[in-house]
Amino acid sequence: MIDGTYPDYDAIVPKASQTTIAVEGTALFMACKQANVFAREAANIISLTTRDDNTLVIQAQSAETGDNLGIVDATVTGPQVTIAFNVKYLNDLLKVMEKRPITISLNTAVDPGMFSDSTHANFHAVIMPMSIGGRVTNNSQPDGQPADPTPVQNEGQNNPA
Repeated sequence: MIDGTYPDYDAIVPKASQTTIAVEGTALFMACKQANVFAREAANIISLTTRDDNTLVIQAQSAETGDNLGIVDATVTGPQVTIAFNVKYLNDLLKVMEKRPITISLNTAVDPGMFSDSTHANFHAVIMPMSIGGRVTNNSQPDGQPADPTPVQNEGQNNPA
């Protein structure tokens, strides 16, 4: 072990979560790979949004190539949330977890996301979220009113700008 002073990594590991998403790793990985094509031109940002119909929406936007919207079946418990991640970090993790059931534990759009392997109790990964600016987060609009969780784009379609 190398002597030195290290950051308190335990401080960023979520101790509890408000929203839990159970999703099949392969389906999430494929949706994120597809979104990556669109996210490359937008700082690699993709957003994950939970919906009442037990789906997870993966969305990427690009001024050059248009929008991408992927929908994955999931079991969602807790309040709806929209959170943004760097798709490169997410894809690196999903390459390892691809064929496994994944549990995503979230609190708010600004708190770290905890990704766990449902079949291995000791496997956890934490990814810090990215800012999505003025876009809707935590299912509320800037004026505090609830947001419509239904995406504007046609589900499963790549829509050119």
